[in-house]
Amino acid sequence: MLDAYWDRRGGRPKPAKREIRKLGQIAPGIDGGEYVVKLVEELKTILANYATFQEKVAALEAKLPPDPCKDKGPNHRLVDGVCMEVAPGVLDPPAAPPQPQGMSKTRESEIVNQVMNRTLAKGRFFRKSLTLDDGWQNNVGDWQLDPTKFPNGDADMKALVDRIHQEGFKAQLWWSPLSAVPDSKLLMNEPGLALENRDDSRRKISWWNSYYLCPANSRVVEYHKELVRKILVDWGFDGLKLDGQHMNGVPRCYNPAHHHKRPEESVEALPDFFREIYDAAQKAKPGSLVEFCPCGTAFSFFTMPHFNMSVASDPRGSYQVRTKGKTIKGLMGDDVPYFGDHVELSDNHDDFASTLGIGGVVGTQFVLPSLVEKHGPFDLTPEHAETFQKWLALYREKGLSRGQYLGTLYDIGFDVPEAHVIRKEKKMYYAFFAGNWKGTLELRGLDARAYHVVDYVEGKDFGIVQGPVARLSADFSKHLLLEATPQ
Repeated sequence: MLDAYWDRRGGRPKPAKREIRKLGQIAPGIDGGEYVVKLVEELKTILANYATFQEKVAALEAKLPPDPCKDKGPNHRLVDGVCMEVAPGVLDPPAAPPQPQGMSKTRESEIVNQVMNRTLAKGRFFRKSLTLDDGWQNNVGDWQLDPTKFPNGDADMKALVDRIHQEGFKAQLWWSPLSAVPDSKLLMNEPGLALENRDDSRRKISWWNSYYLCPANSRVVEYHKELVRKILVDWGFDGLKLDGQHMNGVPRCYNPAHHHKRPEESVEALPDFFREIYDAAQKAKPGSLVEFCPCGTAFSFFTMPHFNMSVASDPRGSYQVRTKGKTIKGLMGDDVPYFGDHVELSDNHDDFASTLGIGGVVGTQFVLPSLVEKHGPFDLTPEHAETFQKWLALYREKGLSRGQYLGTLYDIGFDVPEAHVIRKEKKMYYAFFAGNWKGTLELRGLDARAYHVVDYVEGKDFGIVQGPVARLSADFSKHLLLEATPQ
């Protein structure tokens, strides 16, 4: 089991991983199950001494430790008993970055200009950002430029970023820290950087075919900070996309070259590692975007203070986009934008409604058909381009990613149909989801006044309803997005 402890280094609270038995929270000789039983018995004793519900609540609150977030700034969140200072979100979160797939799939350097010309032309209906995805590097670990795509090295990359900026976009770079492939020069020249198992073998990262680097090793930290400065300063990128399921946690490190006092130091150092990454990025380029994507997995709250954009992280469908968004907004608030990931990963590869409806940042990873031999559902056909334009226009017009997500008004497990609501200025935006629905919908959270309700996707007028709780009849398939305007 893992818990969190406090460390006020530089006046900033720091959550970190530490095994419970090391904290002594469970008395010697008492296992976890017995500890829970004793805790339950204590609570039952407390509750038995009070008659009313209010008295019971007051008694329990008196037993609670002081709120560590009291009197802290607006960027502090109480997560599992720990007050965390989350990274302040960007004031103008970028619309989802279309990923230039051709850059990572092609083999000839001459294709770079074609990719840029065509991607930028198609990307004009997107808003702010382009991300250069996996494939720019020679390997994972060395993070040098692939010479077949960038024969002139840094000059080619700098020219690419300059071109992106000239077209009015921000530039973001994909990167997978804390990992290195076995044949990387990094591990060949500095083998002592690897995280090692008890038997002196290197710890593998599944799927990536690479090895863990140890976050508690100062040389590993400095190496990554140097890479951050190179990406943001030398090459001129505006942000980072950190990627990989291994970023959520590392195992114990037994590498004798690291001189750990305890092997658990690697586990506990992980939040500090990402704090160093985030701080290095903000020092190199203040306001830079640091997106954190733990591939296909849930987030670790220990790393949450150290990024300013969360993401659905390779969802298997639209339901995961919505439920992860609800969870992340509950943990981190609305200050940190939530990227619903590439729409191609949603139901039918085109469900913008799930991201828009929960106040997420929308995006795509389309493929330019003229640049690939094999075609698939991600190809940017004229039909797909028209769909993208429609939804991105709504995204820009409504600006729901800057609204307030009211996650307590509807329960994700019991309310049918599934519902989400966002307050933006004086308007309320409702998003309902179901396979097929015909019946009564309940609009919660309204003021005690009249509202004009419209389906802002299809333009259907639902007329005037009366708050604070309004009901209306509706018939829809997949989703229904409503705008309630006070009268």
